[in-house]
Amino acid sequence: MLIESELAEKFLFEYQLVMTYINNGKIPEGLADFVALRDELYNCISEVKANMSHAVSRELLESLDNAIYGRFIYLKKYKDGYVFLHPNSNQYYQVKGLTSSIEEICPEYSVVDTAILPFSDELICDGLLVPFNASFGSAMKKEIRDGYWLSKKSGTLNKIA
Repeated sequence: MLIESELAEKFLFEYQLVMTYINNGKIPEGLADFVALRDELYNCISEVKANMSHAVSRELLESLDNAIYGRFIYLKKYKDGYVFLHPNSNQYYQVKGLTSSIEEICPEYSVVDTAILPFSDELICDGLLVPFNASFGSAMKKEIRDGYWLSKKSGTLNKIA
């Protein structure tokens, strides 16, 4: 489940501009740079909004302002998108990927650091998934999965459609 390629390109171009700004005008090199800069980004959103409004769309700045960044549990791919659990809030999010299938990046029931944000009437994962070496037993997986189904049935599943 990926967003349209034109939207992915727009998001990635503007996201890189923001990361370059945070990196003092230097284009980040490689995944490790982007991950480190993302940590900084979500600590200085107001500065980015104040100084980047001339270079990136208002849509991206609002998306960054409404992002949820941190530790998630990636459940799996379902028919309508990829599902993540934010364990701190016990909220489930159904998202789309940008350019790569999330199941190709990390296995089901993985603990990851990532950002989930609204962008162009979609809820997306920013594509920077940092996995942790953690595993869940079958009882815990069932509890997480049951939580997802309850969230879906009760209408509390966070998604944009």
